[in-house]
Amino acid sequence: MFHLIKDRQWRNFLYHQLLTAQSSFYAPTTPPLQDTGLPAKFKVGVSAEDFMENDGVDYAVALSRFKNIFPDTKVLIVIRNQ
Repeated sequence: MFHLIKDRQWRNFLYHQLLTAQSSFYAPTTPPLQDTGLPAKFKVGVSAEDFMENDGVDYAVALSRFKNIFPDTKVLIVIRNQ
């Protein structure tokens, strides 16, 4: 089961640092994770369409940065027809 973080600090970090900042401007300091108070069976989820298409960094760079922040993360990519 997943719990999506709806936090403005994380949203800003994702869109202004992780996905768009060029290497010389990238600041890997992440906002604190919220204490959800949920049981351990719940996982934290991030949903961001901009991982696949954005005007910032390459897809591989974005995933590499994400892995540095959450090294044991499993990534699920869902591709759907709009």
